[in-house]
Amino acid sequence: MKKYSYLLIIGVVVSALLACGGGGDDEPDPGPSPYVPTPTPTDKTSAVSFTASISDFRTRASGSSFEDRDEISVFPVVGNVVGENNRYVCNKGIFSATLGITKKESDKLAYYAVSPYSLTAKMQMDFAVQTNQTKWNQYFASDLMTATVASTTSFTPDLQFNHRMSRVCVDFVGDNASTLPGRVSRIVLKDMHLQATVDIKADEYVASGQKGNVTMYFYEDCFYGIIPPQTIPKETSFLVVTLDGQDYPVYFEEDIVFKSGYDFWIDLSYNEGEGDGQIVVFKGQISPWRK
Repeated sequence: MKKYSYLLIIGVVVSALLACGGGGDDEPDPGPSPYVPTPTPTDKTSAVSFTASISDFRTRASGSSFEDRDEISVFPVVGNVVGENNRYVCNKGIFSATLGITKKESDKLAYYAVSPYSLTAKMQMDFAVQTNQTKWNQYFASDLMTATVASTTSFTPDLQFNHRMSRVCVDFVGDNASTLPGRVSRIVLKDMHLQATVDIKADEYVASGQKGNVTMYFYEDCFYGIIPPQTIPKETSFLVVTLDGQDYPVYFEEDIVFKSGYDFWIDLSYNEGEGDGQIVVFKGQISPWRK
């Protein structure tokens, strides 16, 4: 009798606001000209620093908080005028800059912030995720976050960051779930839009540009991949699992909508029968959103 083994994909989507933080690509210090409100001769100006936190979704190995040397872009706003991109660096939970934003005590400023820092960050821009997210820095560089602070006189405004891309999470379930992470060498998100057109002021993040594959990041027995918000048509093999050295495409019987700021969990189970070890791949299902 032949033995048939089954790779059963059960998709379970849990909606949660994305929340990752941290470092970024190594880029030279641009030394941007800081935004400085014009003081009167008797006014004293002081530097502005920031505290920051991250919404509930957890992508950082350390949890939903920033770490020392994490970098962000901060833009001061007066009325409808947005100032220049300022590079701020985290130290013990406070973001500060040698050449940053200064203001007098009575000045009211609003702020936009972007993580990770980029020399080219601006209110309207194109943002691309990494195709190889197997390393932490590559994975983090794909996780666009933004924060907004309403007009304030504070010298230490608090930045509440939210994730703007989508995250796909693959977990293992079943009696042999503990053995599967060692047998699955990689998982690839196939034919994904890799770029998003971003409008921070309008809070819009739309997939655009060329398509490609994204190799997912492995951490604590799960795989994670960050992609721009996009819709995958039904019957499309957008997930490829490499199990025991062999690739297995995964299909879904309905359109998959990856929304900005949401987590999408997919549970994989592998049932081994008797015989020669042939593998059957079942089409996965995704449950309704849960908030």
